[in-house]
Amino acid sequence: MLFFMLSAVVYGKQHSIPVNIAFIVQNNMHNDSALPIGSLIAGLLKDRGLDKHIQENSALELWAEVVGNAAARSTRAMSCDHGVLVIEVQRAIWRTELQLRKGELLEKLNQRIGSHSIHDIVFR
Repeated sequence: MLFFMLSAVVYGKQHSIPVNIAFIVQNNMHNDSALPIGSLIAGLLKDRGLDKHIQENSALELWAEVVGNAAARSTRAMSCDHGVLVIEVQRAIWRTELQLRKGELLEKLNQRIGSHSIHDIVFR
């Protein structure tokens, strides 16, 4: 059997997933066209329950883009765990502003991620 190892870092922890290439080929035989490798990897991550973690990590990277340049300069995305994004805010005025925009920010983040992975934002 031919295997390869798929590695992903989730929450700072390395995960390695053995992938059986023969199994993938066999399960794709009924399809006339080959699956893109990205689809195969996404399916493997979902099967292992890692897709949510990757989506949550995406929120950390997308924060500055979603919140805008002015607010991004006074904030830092710290962590995201179980759908709760934690944002460090340097000034109280920004904390108040962002709290008022929380619903809008959640909607934008989830739209950019492509799922409803983030259900709360905590501003500290």
